[in-house]
Amino acid sequence: MNHPVRSPLAKHWGLDSQCVFLNHGSFGATPFAIREEQRKWQDLLEEEPVRFYEDLAMGFMENSRNALANMLQCDAEDLAIIENATTGVNTILRSLVFNEGDEILVPDHAYQACRNTVDFVARTLGCKSSHNQDSISNRRASSGA
Repeated sequence: MNHPVRSPLAKHWGLDSQCVFLNHGSFGATPFAIREEQRKWQDLLEEEPVRFYEDLAMGFMENSRNALANMLQCDAEDLAIIENATTGVNTILRSLVFNEGDEILVPDHAYQACRNTVDFVARTLGCKSSHNQDSISNRRASSGA
């Protein structure tokens, strides 16, 4: 079987060279440099877990939030660091009050776990969810942008 030519960037991942990955979004492989950094944090945590969580972690999180706010040019107080998109969607949707007749719009390219959460919240709280087929990409394509 002929495989597509691998990107020069492929050397940064430990992916099997005989396998062609088409979706890095669901369970994306981690680049070597990120794995090395993860190991440093894991080692720091494992050295003294109580000190890590009680004395260090909140400062690290605050530094990360400040750096991200600087990059995004916003207030760090307006940012929340979350585990993943599904957690974020759950947190936001479950913090809102919906009324009868309210509608949650979901773009057609939404991540399925997030769509499932929207559908569940809509069913549970009595509002409507609409999976929008008129996504931004469709509007751009039809406008020639």
